[in-house]
Amino acid sequence: MKMTKKKLLDTFTNFDEYLIQDLKDTELAQAYLQEILNEYYIDKDIDLFLHCLKPLIKSHGSVAKFAEKTGINRTYLYKIFNHKVKPEFQTLVNILEKLGFEFTVKIKKTS
Repeated sequence: MKMTKKKLLDTFTNFDEYLIQDLKDTELAQAYLQEILNEYYIDKDIDLFLHCLKPLIKSHGSVAKFAEKTGINRTYLYKIFNHKVKPEFQTLVNILEKLGFEFTVKIKKTS
């Protein structure tokens, strides 16, 4: 069965909406965040990590509302998600704190 471009885009839109709804569950959001951090440790792709943060932020409302809540400039947040700027570490800490999470350190497993 051949999918039209519109139908394919609608499918992705629906997936994003489901993901955003699912991420309203704190435990699921924590698992999702841990997984995207694990992926970052493997491939070091900061753009992918930042892209994956967006649905987590949207699960708390719009990006604009989240920007207001965090005190981070809305335009700056959009630039982060559009890969135009790389956020400072403190910005990432601020984002995670407003999402209800914190960074932790653990001993790396050796292979």
